Amino acid sequence: MSTDDGLLADFICEAASGLDRVERLLLQLEQGGVDQGGLDDLFRVLHSIKGNASFLELTQVVSLAHAGESAMDRVRKQPALLNAALADTLLATIDRLRGMIAAADHGAGTDIADLVERFAGAKATAQPDPAPATTPAAASAPASPAAASADHAPVAAAEATMRVPVRFLDELLRHTGTMVMARNQLLTRHAFTDDVAFATLSRCIAEVHKSVVQSRMVAMSELFDRFHRVVRDLARKLGKEVELHIDGGDIELDRTILEAFADPLTHLVRNALDHAIEAPDERVARGKPRTGRLVLRAYQQSGEIIIEIEDDGRGIDHEMVRRKAVEKGVIEAARAQQLDRRGCIDLIFLPGFSTKSEANETSGRGVGMDVVKTNLERIGGTIGIHTEPGSGTIFAFRLPVTQAIVSSSLISALVVQIGDQRFAIPESAVNEIIRIDPQDPDDRIVALEGKDVYQLRNKVLSIVHLEDAFGEPRTCLDPASGAVIPDRRSRVTDRRQAQDAAETARWASRRSGGERRRSRQTLVVVEFRRSLFGLMVDRVQGIEEIVVRPSPALIKGSTVFAGHTVLGDGRVVMLLDIPGVVARMGLRFADGDHDPVKRPRALRTGQQMVMFEGAAGEHFAIPLMMISLIEKIPAAAIRRIGSKEFYQLKHDTVPLLRLDKHLDVSPLPASEAYHLLLPAHVSHPIGILAGAGLRVIDVAERFDGRVENRNGLIGTFMHDDQLVMLLDIYGLFATAAPEHYKADDRRIEGKVRVLLAEDTMFFCKLMQQYLKHPGLELTVVYDGQQAWNLLSRKHERFDLILSDIEMPNMNGFDLVRNIKSHSELRSIPVIALTSLSDAESRRRGMKAGFDEYAVKIDKDSLLDMVFHHLQRRPG
Repeated sequence: MSTDDGLLADFICEAASGLDRVERLLLQLEQGGVDQGGLDDLFRVLHSIKGNASFLELTQVVSLAHAGESAMDRVRKQPALLNAALADTLLATIDRLRGMIAAADHGAGTDIADLVERFAGAKATAQPDPAPATTPAAASAPASPAAASADHAPVAAAEATMRVPVRFLDELLRHTGTMVMARNQLLTRHAFTDDVAFATLSRCIAEVHKSVVQSRMVAMSELFDRFHRVVRDLARKLGKEVELHIDGGDIELDRTILEAFADPLTHLVRNALDHAIEAPDERVARGKPRTGRLVLRAYQQSGEIIIEIEDDGRGIDHEMVRRKAVEKGVIEAARAQQLDRRGCIDLIFLPGFSTKSEANETSGRGVGMDVVKTNLERIGGTIGIHTEPGSGTIFAFRLPVTQAIVSSSLISALVVQIGDQRFAIPESAVNEIIRIDPQDPDDRIVALEGKDVYQLRNKVLSIVHLEDAFGEPRTCLDPASGAVIPDRRSRVTDRRQAQDAAETARWASRRSGGERRRSRQTLVVVEFRRSLFGLMVDRVQGIEEIVVRPSPALIKGSTVFAGHTVLGDGRVVMLLDIPGVVARMGLRFADGDHDPVKRPRALRTGQQMVMFEGAAGEHFAIPLMMISLIEKIPAAAIRRIGSKEFYQLKHDTVPLLRLDKHLDVSPLPASEAYHLLLPAHVSHPIGILAGAGLRVIDVAERFDGRVENRNGLIGTFMHDDQLVMLLDIYGLFATAAPEHYKADDRRIEGKVRVLLAEDTMFFCKLMQQYLKHPGLELTVVYDGQQAWNLLSRKHERFDLILSDIEMPNMNGFDLVRNIKSHSELRSIPVIALTSLSDAESRRRGMKAGFDEYAVKIDKDSLLDMVFHHLQRRPG
């Protein structure tokens, strides 16, 4: 490439970016959202484009940019001059400049007279400008693009960029991913605990890989922001008033994935303005605000990236859709009559369907929704619709995180074993891990209507055997030898249900305790779009950071795999695609908050724990949901300052806590490496040092509370014949760092009564510790029905109610609906207690009637809510 060609390429790239910025600033300016600095910035960008184009002798670009620049020079001196006509002309100029710069002749043959005349007319009708306008000669003074850039420092002050071919980034990412996997294999084969050079190399490899991945990622706001102009122009053309709101613009995706959403989003945005959102007069007649509302939203939930387009328009009339589909011949009348409401709405995705009788520039040709659906499916995504006639519609694009991430990215995954094969499950999709005892009549997998199911608290879960998804015969691990043997458990449920309780007890008594433990089945509870199902596995290997690579060509067509990785021991492991498994097994989930099958009796609940060993024979546990990070660290990397210990975790220096310093337990034995447990939802993170035997277990809730509140312990429980101490991390931290974890000294006037509805023993104890306060009387019930009986039948009065969401007999949603519909109870504030902190769960909770929404393990936020409501109570 010649020097001139290189300068031209640089100009095209910089001009395109500059024009995007001008458009954004103009739209903000039109809404009164740009200050004087923004006006000056807008002027300087146009000035820079003109100066650089002048150096490259692009005369038509210079002339048009100069006309726009002159108009902006007047506006920045007199902002009141910017009216709708001038804004339209400036935006049209930006569009014309884009086309000229991208054209083969770079605008040499483009007619710009119409726009120049519009600028001249705008100048003639404007008030006289006392300041002289910038002349072409003065404006074209820069002799080169570099010289021009010096004349607009604020624009040039942006972070320097460099254009790099995507192919080069792909190769760099593949090579750094291979380096990470090779490093993991070396760490598996050799300790390297005292090798400072290797530790430095390892850290650098991880950081380089992270940086390369980040270079491919783009925030959703880059896509969403494009629609400000689309909505503005189309609303004006259609005679409508529409406000665009953007939520979740900070969600990042690979640029190639992001661009794949551009066309589907454009089509749905245009459809929303043309079909859904009513004209202002019609909206007022229907009792709606004159201005329509359109929301673009992005968030992550249950292992999926979700992009929503929501409007507050007419909604979709399924009967009208049915009628139009028959009229346009996309479906036969007899078949259309057999469709339910959901089936009718899905007709809009058929080729040739449109609700309009005549086509216009915006829509009506029957081409679009079928293409939207096809394009999304091509990248592994799906589209769903939720609509309420008269209220609005939400279109939701769903893309599994495993499809959205860049190839060779690093993710956290749960590695499980089935027979002699291992598989990885994205950790974001794992809800909990359960050990099932087949000999326990209250804790086993049973057959229901020919399907294996398991009752988890008040939910009945469908069970998936992965071998069935692969089309392979089931196998399992022999409990005595560990050998892979054919799995006959597929018929065990039928046999066991035919036995009576006495025969089951005699059969179980023939085995020793150890054999019974080994025969337990492991169930991984997976979340899929707010529904749960269970994956049967033989063994959980643990959580690992894995480098995701595309699936090999041989199995590229398989829907159950999202890619593969190589573990530290060199074994190739396939990454499961959860939506693909659901589709392959034909799983169906109930809509709403209820399950398709419920039993009147709820089984005892359990809690997933991280269990680890301190000194020999001393075992401890922390609920998994209270841990944000588990990492193995070399002892040599621990730094000591006086009596305190620290570990450098990436960019953060984390203070360390040894249990023997604050509990009456034995010290950790010397080791070359320890596990670091970093708690979640704490104001001042402190890392807990853990010893050997770290694993995730499911614990039946039979706590012994005799040691609770003593030295940072909640209680004890038995697991596999071992006494385990359940830690209270808040109590420990208050002892270890009293300067950061002070006792709550807020006062409550008089005596208050608080009702707690919580079916989980662990969280009952945790809440009791949180709410120990002078003057506060706490009443605990274990399901929503008990709480409602106290309130409605016994007429007990409470100042505040805390309620779990998932409870047997009556869940939290039903409880709060009952409370808020009762004339004497509706004034009592109700706080939802949940382990789910995502935006969608919060929205559902608030919509049901809760006054506040609290994450159970976030002590500080929960107490703030409690005291806020108690201090506001009347009299």
